[in-house]
Amino acid sequence: MPKGDQTELLVKERGSHGLVPWLIAAVFAGFSGYLYMMVYRPLQEESRKRKQELTEQRALARDAKREVDEAKVALDKAQAETKQVREDLMHTAEAKDENAKLLAKLQKEIAESGVELSGEGGRITVTMVDKILFNSGEADLTDHGEALLRKLGGVLKDNLAGKVIQVNGHTDKVPIKTELKDLYPTNWELSAARAINVVRFLQDEVKIDPRKMMAAGYSQYHPIASNSSTTGKAKNRRIEILLLPDRMKLVKGEFAEAAGGDGAPAKTDKKAAPAAKDKERLARAAAVRQKQKKKK
Repeated sequence: MPKGDQTELLVKERGSHGLVPWLIAAVFAGFSGYLYMMVYRPLQEESRKRKQELTEQRALARDAKREVDEAKVALDKAQAETKQVREDLMHTAEAKDENAKLLAKLQKEIAESGVELSGEGGRITVTMVDKILFNSGEADLTDHGEALLRKLGGVLKDNLAGKVIQVNGHTDKVPIKTELKDLYPTNWELSAARAINVVRFLQDEVKIDPRKMMAAGYSQYHPIASNSSTTGKAKNRRIEILLLPDRMKLVKGEFAEAAGGDGAPAKTDKKAAPAAKDKERLARAAAVRQKQKKKK
């Protein structure tokens, strides 16, 4: 074979051998693309959908659990409220029965002219016009007033479980013009002093727990009758003793001495020195008190 022909044949053989790898690579790439498009990609899409469904199902499950928990809390709350309502109704019925018995006791002990008793709204009210307990314009209890309070206090003392005593002082609208003005500049002071003296008597003489009592002065601003007549004014000058449900919370350790506990007595603040004007008024008030004592 001529030399030129041999060279040409060699080139052709080498060229044909060089195309084989490229053909193989092209076939592999095409097959891989086919596998990706026809197998892997659908599987990937299916996996993504399942993950999304699973996430949604978990979210629904969380929402359902939260709704169940909220429903359980609401049910527990409703059951607690129902229980409380039942207990309140039972306590109310018991309180009404106790109040009815206490009213009967009070009516038996202090069935005196001028003393009014009423039981409404879960409380008992004892109303006494001022002349039953005090002399006109004064805040010191009369002997008759003390005797009456001993009877009243004796009954109340044994029936204070879950209750407190509130003593309210009331006056008519006539301003204080006599020498008593040094003791009681206005009806505020007079009404408060009368209420306080009743509370102190119940504490000191009847031995009612002071933590179970409070005093309030209303002056002339809660009348029950017209102040334009003598009869109306007499009705407005009164002391009200209310027996109320006990809503007060005592701090542990407070008033331990009064209650017979081991706590230290509360510290008392030192009184500030009175001003000159107050000293003068106090001196006049002391003189008035001396006159009142001499009268007795």
